[in-house]
Amino acid sequence: MYQPDASTTVVISKLTDCLCATSRPGFFDGVGTVVTKLLIQALPDLAIFGEKDYQQLLVIKRLTRDLDIPVEIIGAPTIREQTGWLFLLEMCIFRKRTAKPHLKFFKS
Repeated sequence: MYQPDASTTVVISKLTDCLCATSRPGFFDGVGTVVTKLLIQALPDLAIFGEKDYQQLLVIKRLTRDLDIPVEIIGAPTIREQTGWLFLLEMCIFRKRTAKPHLKFFKS
């Protein structure tokens, strides 16, 4: 997915000039590049991202709008399982013809 000599990235401005982005310089550019590549390759109709990092959710919504990527971005609450595991819907991508989501689970 990543060419060793790649020189193209997605640079996010304005939404990344404040809040937690100031303590994570370049972080949202990396997020934007990764998410853009994944959305272009998967071509989902809908992508659900956790609201845990609200600034990241706004960045992703803006980049899909600005780059005309035809996907609906939805924010979803972060759910903690009884086991203590964090259930995130981040990068849970659905296609209209696919009934099963691809989920990630993280332990915090």
